[in-house]
Amino acid sequence: MANASTSMQYHNFEWLWKSNTDPWSAKEEAKWSRYSDIENEIIEEAYQNKKDVALLDDYHIDLANRIQISNTNVNNQRPVKRSEINRGDEGRLREQRFFSSPIHPKAPFYFREAYRIRSFFLEETFARINFQGWSIKAKMEIVDQAARGLIEEGKLAGKQREAEWMAKELMRVREDNLVTIWKCCIRLYTMESFLYRKLNETMRLAGSEDMRDKVLWQ
Repeated sequence: MANASTSMQYHNFEWLWKSNTDPWSAKEEAKWSRYSDIENEIIEEAYQNKKDVALLDDYHIDLANRIQISNTNVNNQRPVKRSEINRGDEGRLREQRFFSSPIHPKAPFYFREAYRIRSFFLEETFARINFQGWSIKAKMEIVDQAARGLIEEGKLAGKQREAEWMAKELMRVREDNLVTIWKCCIRLYTMESFLYRKLNETMRLAGSEDMRDKVLWQ
């Protein structure tokens, strides 16, 4: 069984990087930017496990010296800091989730037909995995496929480490009940990452008969 507190225990702290044009200037007022939700989890997890370095997709964090270092240019460095989260900080809301999408839905995400609700996206998903019901074996196989899919899409998006972290979180609950698995999926989807962007993009194409769109959403 998964330890429910394991992945939630770090949420009282966040990591920030100094985003000034010259991050080492003593003359400028310090400006700090937050890491994404999953980057924050990766850094804090490394910190809690007393590791020297936290590995991200574009940077690595020298935890002893609190420095962010580019993975492609070691001379590109910035200070980082760990800060306790103010629960009343409304500025944490991720506004980009509410921006108008440049991709307009080709069809509704779901529709009613003969007293039932259908979804092109879910129907195609169940067909691809040959879904036969929620047996214990089927449940674990679906979680396994989802974890592999996360890593595959993460590589394509240049976010392999984010994807590996999400896959690890999903595999934690692999043998748990469906409600726990669904809650984990919802949590991962609502975190700031490549995942919700990719899913939103794909679901907006679901049901389209355009062959170029079908290749993407099917």
